[in-house]
Amino acid sequence: MLAVLPKQNRTHRAGRCLVVQLLIGCLSPSWAGTASSVPMAPVVAVFAVAVVAIGGLAIFAFRTVRACKRLEAELERARVEAEAAAKAKGEFLANISHEIRTPINGIVGMSELVLSTNTSPEQQEYLMTMKSSADALLAILNDIFDFSNIEAGKLALEPVNFSLRDCVADALQLVAVSAREKSIELDCDVALAAPDALFGDAGRLRQVLIHLIGNAVRFTDSGKVLVCAEPATKSEDEEIVLTFSIADTGPGIATGKLLTIFDEFQKAGDAQPGRASGAGLGLTISRRLVLLMKGRIWAESPWRGRPQGLPGPGSVFHFTAAFAPGKEVRPVGLESLQKCRVLMIDQSSRNLDFLASSLSNWGLAPEPAEHVDAAVEALRRAAAAGNGYPLTIISLDGAGDGRAAVERIRKNGGETSIIAITSDTMLSYLLRFGETRVEACLSRPFKLSALASTMVSLAGAKTRKGSHWNANGGSRRLRILLAEDNNVNQKLATKLLEKRGHYVVSVRDGAEAVDTLDRQCFDLILMDVQMPGMDGLEATRTIRAREKVSGVRIPIVAMTAHAMKGDRERCMDAGMDGYIAKPIQADELYALAESIGASADAHRVDV
Repeated sequence: MLAVLPKQNRTHRAGRCLVVQLLIGCLSPSWAGTASSVPMAPVVAVFAVAVVAIGGLAIFAFRTVRACKRLEAELERARVEAEAAAKAKGEFLANISHEIRTPINGIVGMSELVLSTNTSPEQQEYLMTMKSSADALLAILNDIFDFSNIEAGKLALEPVNFSLRDCVADALQLVAVSAREKSIELDCDVALAAPDALFGDAGRLRQVLIHLIGNAVRFTDSGKVLVCAEPATKSEDEEIVLTFSIADTGPGIATGKLLTIFDEFQKAGDAQPGRASGAGLGLTISRRLVLLMKGRIWAESPWRGRPQGLPGPGSVFHFTAAFAPGKEVRPVGLESLQKCRVLMIDQSSRNLDFLASSLSNWGLAPEPAEHVDAAVEALRRAAAAGNGYPLTIISLDGAGDGRAAVERIRKNGGETSIIAITSDTMLSYLLRFGETRVEACLSRPFKLSALASTMVSLAGAKTRKGSHWNANGGSRRLRILLAEDNNVNQKLATKLLEKRGHYVVSVRDGAEAVDTLDRQCFDLILMDVQMPGMDGLEATRTIRAREKVSGVRIPIVAMTAHAMKGDRERCMDAGMDGYIAKPIQADELYALAESIGASADAHRVDV
């Protein structure tokens, strides 16, 4: 019977038998007979039990240590395999992202280029359908990658100092074109009490806003979409909690769906023919991001505060987010505009109050006017007093005949530089006001940093002979070196920049870009990251190393399909000054390129 027992059981049974035998021996008559003379029997019995127990414990400890070491080795092997799998998955996602974004960039960009030419209404409709389909594909791609990172537990916040109002304007700009195409009013109200300088993850906040505003525009056929931001509370640890609301005049959300729309693969509205519905991940990702920002998100329908006369019933998405107080980053060059008198013309008192507050904080002297007649009177008084307005900002929205309004300002404003603000796209503005004599134009919604760069550029232009705002709205004609190996993307970027009035030299890899810099001077370099031979990161490091000797620093902007987590940081660590993810948006390209290259001597700095 003992022979067929497992080894471990046999050992334990043998130990128990030995203990029993020792105990019996200690209590036997032979021991009992000598117990009076040698009282050692109990001691021997205890000793025997102790020996057996210690031996058993030693065997148990030995086997436990050996099992732990074996388990530790298995866990280490599993960890190495998991890390290798995660790395392979990350590289696969990055490569897939790059390979998909590259052709999408060509589709979207070329569609925009053709739309800017003389095409028939039928062709315009086909092109707009093609572009909207590519945009929908890109949105689904982004959602899938984000959801994959969430499931892998790799989603983390990357806090930086940022401007709240610029972040909201960024999100609005990305959906403004879609809103204009549907004739939907896209309005924004960031409370003056809301602090502008924050410390948090601006990219993730922008992502949530884009998801929610994009949904509101997608499911609204008429009326308006209103985006609000206001301070909620300040937490005990001095964090700033803001409440964001995105309201629309769409068909609303059924009561039963309000409880499930934030779950995976659930959609805010019912799919309709001809309307992109997405993957049903946007709200799920938004909820996870809001939780990371120590907030909560919820929805209500109908929109109870909907203004009279607007369609409905509508819906409102609310979310809160917590940020630390940030450090205000003043736009570069504003020192030259201290106490500069600026005339502002806008029929909206709210817009005037916001703009006046911003300019005052920058140290300028704003003068508001609610209509052109009041502005003309202010210009005449200033001219009579010999104290004119170097800068005039006029909103063409609701100004009636915009061309006539600008001409009246030009006639009475002397040497004032005019900045026009319009809700039209830049292309629409050029078609309507192409011959209007203004120095610059900003499409609403615009970022305050873009306005500041424009004003600094115009102030500097007055001191530079022969430097004028060109007919296509750019602040200065730039010499740009474009490093891009893909033929379609190279042609697209070149055409976009040339239409803006800039001069472009194209090369196909990083080594050729470095060689070209030895022969020619440029104001800006647009650098792709993934190129054969010397890639964009290596080329940037090489250029920066050479600049330590030459003392001339040229701004470099990454223009790449690498848009995964950490790609922007790798570009900045290599020495780049900006980052544009493909597919390229023309307005974003123009704004970044011209803000970085705004000053004629911006690239000549001490290094």
